[in-house]
Amino acid sequence: MKIPFLEFKDSNKIENDTWQEILLLAADELSSTDGLVDALKKRQKIALYKYKGDIVGIAALDILAEEFEGKKVCSIYTGNTWIRQDWRNKNLIQILSFVAMIRAKFKYPSHSLFWFFGSNNYMSYRLLYNNFEDYWPNLEKETPEWEMNYMRHLGVVFFDSALNVETLVWSQENARSFRDGDTKLTSKQMNDPYIDFYVKRNPGYVHGDRLMCMAPLDKKTIPHIVKLSVRRLLKSRNKK
Repeated sequence: MKIPFLEFKDSNKIENDTWQEILLLAADELSSTDGLVDALKKRQKIALYKYKGDIVGIAALDILAEEFEGKKVCSIYTGNTWIRQDWRNKNLIQILSFVAMIRAKFKYPSHSLFWFFGSNNYMSYRLLYNNFEDYWPNLEKETPEWEMNYMRHLGVVFFDSALNVETLVWSQENARSFRDGDTKLTSKQMNDPYIDFYVKRNPGYVHGDRLMCMAPLDKKTIPHIVKLSVRRLLKSRNKK
């Protein structure tokens, strides 16, 4: 089994050659790379997935600890996340969340942890309903008031005031989106109730609109993710 190396770099300490490699990867995945490097440099860390020296995936990462409405919380924000097509469905984003959770918990042991991101593709939303029991927004239950307020707060922090605080959708003209091959739905996907829910909540995802998403990272969450990941791995091996 091929396993990539996960490397964390300060966004302001990345060499120009690495930026060029990131842009080459992005050009195959995104509708545009205009302003991408400047956007990535605003983040605290850049997580790079490497295999035999090549970058096969990337995620921008911020860890924000604060007190919100009387509760000590720490958000793990991932943005500008994409994986090269031949490396998808290998639990790479789940691994990143797990590693980031360990790093955040070590630094902020008394804080409740949450994974937060703005989804501009049903594939990233699928990570939630395929891995978490609790997550928001959720087809099966309303988002609780405190979680809704926290998501609104984080949406403005990591995006800007263009966020629609009612729909939790951030929209901006000429926003980066994934290419048509990663946004066009198959007939099977059109009949998936979770994807249908996502598309109705964020119909502009094909143009780069982002739906704010969040899930708790706690002692119940991680064993559940590990169990599901192992189950999928064994299932894929049995098909070979």
